[in-house]
Amino acid sequence: MSLSTEIEPSTLCRLKAEHLTLAYENRVICEDLELTIPQGKFTVIVGPNGCGKSTLLRSLCRLLKPAQGQVCLDGRNIQQMPAKELARALGLLPQSSQAPEGIRVMDLVARGRYPHQQLFKQWSPADQDAVFQAMADTGVTELAERQVDELSGGQKQRVWIAMVLAQQTPIVLLDEPTTYLDVAHQIDLLELFLSLNRDKQHTIVAVLHDLNQACRYADHLIAFADGKIVAQGEPNTLVDAALVKQVFGLDSVIIADPVSHTPLIVPLGKQRT
Repeated sequence: MSLSTEIEPSTLCRLKAEHLTLAYENRVICEDLELTIPQGKFTVIVGPNGCGKSTLLRSLCRLLKPAQGQVCLDGRNIQQMPAKELARALGLLPQSSQAPEGIRVMDLVARGRYPHQQLFKQWSPADQDAVFQAMADTGVTELAERQVDELSGGQKQRVWIAMVLAQQTPIVLLDEPTTYLDVAHQIDLLELFLSLNRDKQHTIVAVLHDLNQACRYADHLIAFADGKIVAQGEPNTLVDAALVKQVFGLDSVIIADPVSHTPLIVPLGKQRT
């Protein structure tokens, strides 16, 4: 796959949470959380449903204001940063998105360029190149003139990812990016994210449900449960049967993935003869 513009080393950012407490009204999701996203790495957050993974991701890009503590980007509280400045540093693919009725694919992807536009210079060749490249990278070029609301779930997901890529941010946050996709497209997109990280130095932070995919693609794994970080580190040194049991309540056997040589989790179910 061809990839978008490289991120200059001087623009790379460091994202961290300090004494972070997140809540919805009176329901506390996590409390006094300390988290540093490794710069230039592919970080994956895993954990059971409802444990707070997506809530944490929302707080990292200012969609959810902390009840206490702060999220900092290069040492600055993101709550105090101008919206466009933050949007040039952080791109988010949310878990679910709603496109305006009747909007074309190309027009939706082009919305990713908003943070880069100025008052008297609304569109540029660089904007057009970024949009075309993002659509090519996600395989939606042939859908450019179609309306988003007539696409399949998997096609829509790839269009939303194209919009995030068109934003060309040094940090990309992905909340369950492989939702609605068949396994071939899941791997295709994970390979794209890996290339963005390895070749273009984007810092990637993704919430994934598939623990085996997380182990294969992540440099840094964060195991999250009950609003707490249970463990974090490289998958090869972190993931074992005890951790899988602690986080997911699942009995398993861990073997080496024959392709990536990363941990491969084999669930233990009822024995069948």
